[in-house]
Order: sequence, then structure tokens, then C-alpha cells
Amino acid sequence: MAGIYCGIHLKLTSPRTPCPDKPKLVLFDWTSHALTCFYSKKVDIPSEVLEGLWAYLDEILHSRKLHNVVSQGKPISLRLTLAQWSS
Repeated sequence: MAGIYCGIHLKLTSPRTPCPDKPKLVLFDWTSHALTCFYSKKVDIPSEVLEGLWAYLDEILHSRKLHNVVSQGKPISLRLTLAQWSS
């Protein structure tokens, strides 16, 4: 999974992004957006859904593929608001 958030639209439309990674990018974008909206009080999310969103984000952040991207020195960035709420 391309754990790189910056430029998600470019990655989705890029012929270099493997097709299996594109739905994962969309899910990652939706997850981070949903969490950001919840913690900024824009939406109400049931606790079991919220737990699932955090579990999915945790799975992404601890994935082997993301570890490989980081170990290759490739840049990774998250929405600042998401990083603020998660700490």
C-alpha cells in the first residue's frame, strides 16, 4: 500500500500506481478524513465505527509495505489535523 498521503489524487491517476493500491489509497483518505471530521466535531461517528477507523489506521501505520517505504527513505506525510488528534 502506498502509505504516502501527499498528492493522493496524483497517485490515483498515475499509471505508476498499481491498481490494487488505488482502492487502499481511497480507503486511507476516507479514514483520515472521517477521523479528522469526528475530532473537529463536524460529524458524529458511533464508537464501534470509530474504533474500526482507528484499527484500520493502525494497520496501515504498522504495515510491512509502509515500513519498506520508510526504510527506502521515501517521504511520508499525514494531514496535520489527523496527527494532532491522534497524539
